[in-house]
Formats: sequence, structure tokens, C-alpha cells
Amino acid sequence: METCILNGQKLYFHIAKHRGFYFDIKKLPFSVAEDFKSLLNNINIFSLDDYKIKAKKFLSNVGNADDGCATDRIISVIYKYLNKKE
Repeated sequence: METCILNGQKLYFHIAKHRGFYFDIKKLPFSVAEDFKSLLNNINIFSLDDYKIKAKKFLSNVGNADDGCATDRIISVIYKYLNKKE
């Protein structure tokens, strides 16, 4: 995630105060860095395997059913619809 500055405040704090997040940002399946030092630490300790496990669990808990084939299914529905009109 990009570091953004809004009127001298971090975007994270702006959103948290004015809009809120859908999820507790600290419970998402990735680390959060609030300063450069913690960003470097997060990069150094990052484990792709751990991330994949946490992301899969998180997406399952929130009811995500994305299987990577949505576009194929939509195209199939469109073709069936168009073929019926002929």
C-alpha cells in the first residue's frame, strides 16, 4: 500500500477518523507499518507461505468465494444469451 499524506496526516488515520474501515486493519492477513522502520522490518520478516495461509483463512472467514474463473463464467452466460437471440 502506498504511503499517502493528506493535509499532513497519514491517510490511515484520516480514513479511520472520518470513514472507518470494513475490517480491523490490524486483523487483516498482512502486516501494517506506521513508520519506515516498521516497514523495513515487515519486509525483512515477510513469509509468502505464511501470507498465503493467513489470506486463505481470512477470505474464507469473510465469505469470499472467488475461484479465479468469474470472467469465464460471465463470458459463457453472454454467449448463451447471444446465441438464443439468433
